[in-house]
Amino acid sequence: MTPSKLVDRFGKVLTPALLVLITSIFVFSMFKPIGEFAAPIGDYAHFPLPKGFLVLLGIIFSLACLTTSVGLLTSCSQYFAKLMLKVSYKVWITILSVSSMIFANVGLTQILKISFPSLTAIYPMTIVLIVLTLTNDFYKGNSYVYLFAMICTSFVSILEALEQFGLKVIILNSLPFYSKGLGWIIQQLLAL
Repeated sequence: MTPSKLVDRFGKVLTPALLVLITSIFVFSMFKPIGEFAAPIGDYAHFPLPKGFLVLLGIIFSLACLTTSVGLLTSCSQYFAKLMLKVSYKVWITILSVSSMIFANVGLTQILKISFPSLTAIYPMTIVLIVLTLTNDFYKGNSYVYLFAMICTSFVSILEALEQFGLKVIILNSLPFYSKGLGWIIQQLLAL
């Protein structure tokens, strides 16, 4: 589970294991097919190439998700192990892996119900920080510009997030661009 050995393990163990598994499935299916050989039916009869391409695309996306999740687990575990020295890297890998498996079984709809309000609060502040960083030379890095812009933006974005939890904030409806999800943008521009 150490980060330096992770790539070696994937390259030396997992890849050959997957190749052996795929080869064995292919060979086994040649000698002991699940069913009788027959003419293709359904989508395979009319559109064999696109259907096969979609299956291949699904496999590619699954492998991409696997490598992304391994990278995220590794980097997050390294970060938290440095942040909290009393908890080791291996413990963080275990905690994050188990919690990811639990959250994955909740279902996408439930995950979005939980994450969407928090992302509604965080994204506008992130966008404002990026814009402030890119325009830093215009106001000579004045920290009050950062402070005022972040306060104005966070006020509106947090209220928008709370509204998604059922709290009705009437003042938000009067903000320009609120119906488009950009109620925070005018305050941010005024803060600059």
